[in-house]
Amino acid sequence: MQNLHRDKQIRQLDELLNQTLKLISLYKKRELTIPFSLKGNLGEFIVAKELLKRFGDYKIDLRGGAFPGVDIAVDDIKIQVKTQIKHKPDRYFDFESSPTIRRSTIDDEKVHVIVLVILYLDEKFRKIAKSNIYVFNRSAFKHFSHKGCWSGKSKGDYTIYNILSVKGNPPPKKKEMIDFYNKRKYRNLFRCSKDNWGKIEELLK
Repeated sequence: MQNLHRDKQIRQLDELLNQTLKLISLYKKRELTIPFSLKGNLGEFIVAKELLKRFGDYKIDLRGGAFPGVDIAVDDIKIQVKTQIKHKPDRYFDFESSPTIRRSTIDDEKVHVIVLVILYLDEKFRKIAKSNIYVFNRSAFKHFSHKGCWSGKSKGDYTIYNILSVKGNPPPKKKEMIDFYNKRKYRNLFRCSKDNWGKIEELLK
């Protein structure tokens, strides 16, 4: 019976995911700014599905913004999901990055895990071509930085970049940011965090 309930929840999340994607594609078609909340919902639904598949025996609570800063809880493990639609490469570099993460989330360790979802959408935003999911536990929080965060300097908020490629000679300010993240420790961090649901499993033991 528990498996049947889990399967029903997964089907419901699939429906929510598809309907949200349709709405986002309409915003895209009308050349309107896509609300952050809709992009966030896509990532939350994707992560909730993965958690149900892997940890269906635990209580999984999709909070949907009811608890600021905590998007999903697996038993007592608090998870924040950050979702980014993949930016197009600029003339100097290609990258994946996190939306702004509030200062208190990192500094006060308000969550146990941050899951970053990078969505590669088709041209009309109707389909998800692929999604890269990175799972960061508290030991990785020290690698998040103010560098490259639009509000980081004024508010102390955080972000993180996965530099995919670099070309040309960026202007000094951009070069400083690229050089900061274009290091082995960040490449290793993203490689070890990709689809690493074991980090959550360890916390549940």
